[in-house]
Amino acid sequence: MRIASILIVLCLTASLSAQTIYRDRVDQPRDQSDRAGAVMRAQQNQAKSQMESARLRVVKTFEASEDWQKAQQELQQAQAAYDEASKPVLDALKEKPEYKESKKAEEEARAAVQAAHKEGDPSPAEVTAPATEALEAGSEVTKMEQAALDADPKVAELKAKRDEIAARLQALQQQRDAAILADPEWQAAKKLHDEAAVNAAQSY
Repeated sequence: MRIASILIVLCLTASLSAQTIYRDRVDQPRDQSDRAGAVMRAQQNQAKSQMESARLRVVKTFEASEDWQKAQQELQQAQAAYDEASKPVLDALKEKPEYKESKKAEEEARAAVQAAHKEGDPSPAEVTAPATEALEAGSEVTKMEQAALDADPKVAELKAKRDEIAARLQALQQQRDAAILADPEWQAAKKLHDEAAVNAAQSY
């Protein structure tokens, strides 16, 4: 009986040992894959950081240029001149009955929407009508304001000047973005980032 018990224990021990060895062999490739994936993701994050550093360096250099600084300053001045010329035009418009009527309709519709929400959880039908009315009235107010500004020769001239400077600044922004993509350090970091991303995906 004692020998039989010993044999049973030995058999169980051998079986457990075999199962442990099998699990270790199965888990080993998975662990290696996880470690490889972690390394690839770390490399990807490092390359991403290098890309951002290169981008910031190019942006800083470009935006310190005379052309960029001049365009920024001119745009600010043009916007300020446009706003100053627009104010008396809009002030005069606000005194007209048709403008006051549209503005009042917009404010009342918005107040109705807010009141419906304050009372609880309104149904879509309860807020759709006043919300639509508010949008339509607001659109009418905007159209009136834009028409009044467009009809004023001085405002129209200042707007054209502002838009011309804004277009010039936008062209400079496109040059800046192209300079980032052409930067050797950014390109090298981008290549490493993409390679690490592919390798990380393949490690799973």
